[in-house]
Amino acid sequence: MFNTNSGSLFQEILKELSTPHTQVESHDDIIELDDKFVVELELPGFKRSDIDMTIKKDALTVEVRKEVKEPEGRYIRQSRSQNEFTKIYRLGEGIDVDKIKATFTDGLLTITLPKGGTEDVQKIVIG
Repeated sequence: MFNTNSGSLFQEILKELSTPHTQVESHDDIIELDDKFVVELELPGFKRSDIDMTIKKDALTVEVRKEVKEPEGRYIRQSRSQNEFTKIYRLGEGIDVDKIKATFTDGLLTITLPKGGTEDVQKIVIG
């Protein structure tokens, strides 16, 4: 006979499956070359307009937000919906903020950060 009491294994599994997963796990690579840093950040499911980037002193901040349409029913499991997160990269050398470039193609954000220049605050436009 199948036990449906609240302490049953079935109820524990159902509880786990019905808990929304909101932690975003993004994958990135950071490459240092002689004259620049290159950051590649995977952002599948996001659009260019969902991304906001700034650099201040020795920190590059990438903030990603998107509107998530709620389903008519209730989630049994929600693992693919990633609606917002912030990632901060600490940079060890001065960056030439006037020459920072960023591109976003097929869910991959690529940021080129030339070394040198003065440290300042700047909003980065994604090309």
